[in-house]
Amino acid sequence: MNASLLICRLKLLLEKLASVNLEGLTHQQKLAFWINTCNICMMNAYLEHGIPESPEIMPTLMQKATINAGGYLLNAISIDHFILRLPNRLKLSCLQSPKQTEIRGKFGLEWSELLVMFALCNGGSWSSAVRVYTSAQVESELAIAKRDYLKGYPRKCKV
Repeated sequence: MNASLLICRLKLLLEKLASVNLEGLTHQQKLAFWINTCNICMMNAYLEHGIPESPEIMPTLMQKATINAGGYLLNAISIDHFILRLPNRLKLSCLQSPKQTEIRGKFGLEWSELLVMFALCNGGSWSSAVRVYTSAQVESELAIAKRDYLKGYPRKCKV
């Protein structure tokens, strides 16, 4: 397939993501969904905004990396920090906006997954490889991602 056809397919999938119903998902389903969504968000940002010239620009790209998931416009930073990184029951010591609190309450994980850092890809050479995570195997897939990251090479996987 040529690149323009793949980009069109990506745009169609992103449009469908906007109407997805995220209520009633299990912890594993949420975890796999949000890891994949955060990675898609970053890869789409590279397509739309290009490759950053330096690592210092990465936070700006993460803010621009927006996606509509379940009717909420989120960026990669929100997904990473307010959905994936902190358990839903944990109260942050820093102040949150009402929007951040709403996102956390609606989509946040029920408990923290320490290995999630090995699953998130921001496209840098220091970053983890992009993979597709499944709810049925997410724990073992995270363990493989950690092992591969610590070995210093991405594991080949079928997508």
